[in-house]
Amino acid sequence: MAAASYYQLGSYPPKNPTMTAETTHTDTSYHSLPHEPASTPLKPSQHGPAQHEPVPQAPQPLKFSSPNDRLRRQKYEKLKRYLRILKVVTKAVTVLFSAIMFGGMVFMSIKFNTTKGVIRDGRNPWPKAGTKLWPTIMLLVGAGFTLALSFATLISYCFCFDKSRRSWKITVVKYVIHIVGWLVISFLYRYEKSLHGDNNDLWGWSCSQEATVVQTEFKGVVDFEALCNIQTSSFGTSVAEIVFKVLFAIGHFVIYRKTRDDEKQHLADGLGGAALDTVQDVF
Repeated sequence: MAAASYYQLGSYPPKNPTMTAETTHTDTSYHSLPHEPASTPLKPSQHGPAQHEPVPQAPQPLKFSSPNDRLRRQKYEKLKRYLRILKVVTKAVTVLFSAIMFGGMVFMSIKFNTTKGVIRDGRNPWPKAGTKLWPTIMLLVGAGFTLALSFATLISYCFCFDKSRRSWKITVVKYVIHIVGWLVISFLYRYEKSLHGDNNDLWGWSCSQEATVVQTEFKGVVDFEALCNIQTSSFGTSVAEIVFKVLFAIGHFVIYRKTRDDEKQHLADGLGGAALDTVQDVF
């Protein structure tokens, strides 16, 4: 009966009969705790993404999987190479033309200042009423500034071409300033030559009949025919600079547009036909 009462109450007698009541109470509390199953799934971390959410990945560059894409890429790289060559040639030609004009004007300035004090038969080899120097100084300063700026840009192209790239808007502004500036300089330099029949500028006087008359008196001091040719060549070089700059600007714009068209076409192919209208609107 005693054993039956134990089983009816749902408890078991302690194995060790010497166990105290406190130990029996502790063991009973331990067995009464609920046990979690071993296969409890791990809970997602509060700081990390959930397991069912896709992890974002970095965008992958567009690949050229078809022959047409590879041909387009080759064409794009060729146009970029032509554009770089055109930029270098443009600056090299500008440096050459500017050096010619700068050298001619420096020579004229030195020649005038070293011979204006030579007096023969009561006069110097230059106009009696005074010599107008500002057209020569204007061409000298313009050529010197263009020479220094173009040379520095050419050096940057040769050593760090990638860092010397700029926005196409800045490139257009540079072309416009250069062309307009040299148009003004060339026009004023030619306009001031023998203005109103007064050969009081260095170019006009060197090519005038008065200079030919006094040439015999100042033989060995100054050669007016050579000075006339130098200044005429400088003016022709300034005109050639304008013409070549316009042609280079047109070629630059055409090649740039082709490279931009290839970029837009490649981007549109990668994004799909739905993005073509958006790309055209943006560019």
